[in-house]
Amino acid sequence: MRKAIFGGKDKPAEPEILQSEKLRAEIGEISKSLTELNSWIEDLKIQRDAVLRSALKTPVEAVQRLIMIDGWINTGGIVRSYLAGVLDDLRTRFRNAATWEPMAKARSERLALEQKRPRSKGNV
Repeated sequence: MRKAIFGGKDKPAEPEILQSEKLRAEIGEISKSLTELNSWIEDLKIQRDAVLRSALKTPVEAVQRLIMIDGWINTGGIVRSYLAGVLDDLRTRFRNAATWEPMAKARSERLALEQKRPRSKGNV
């Protein structure tokens, strides 16, 4: 509890956000981004097929559009690989945090209890 500087009521301490909860939120954001990217790349592949079929009528324009679309697909694949790597790393860190946080919390609670207990000075 924190006391207000200029009188008034005590303010409750801000809740402590666990590292695993932060990681879970970040995993959710990156997963959403990866899903959007995958959807966009699939749309590009469909568009690429349509442009390829139009090459019979306008071959030069089709080549120009294919170069552009293929570049986007390739770059999207690079970004997809990067995001997948980041996501794997975050998931590993999340599993580790979820394993160690309860133990660390229990340890800090034990230490707090030990500090509150008066130590015996033995026989005087």
